[in-house]
Amino acid sequence: MDGNLGATEWAGAGTMPLVAGGVNYGTVMMKNDAQFLYIALDITRDMGNSPGDGDYFWLMFDVDRNRAITPHT
Repeated sequence: MDGNLGATEWAGAGTMPLVAGGVNYGTVMMKNDAQFLYIALDITRDMGNSPGDGDYFWLMFDVDRNRAITPHT
């Protein structure tokens, strides 16, 4: 993994479209090995310049398995 989204590096990755309001904004790709989880975002549509408009990606892990967002954990 070198920061490029090359077809060879991400071959076999799980993929999921990033869709909001019926608009496709890009794709998230995920792979893992014995030690690490690798996540790549391929954003193909301009999402604006303000963080409040969507220029961020929020990744959460449900470590308590309670399906709730718990701040500062």
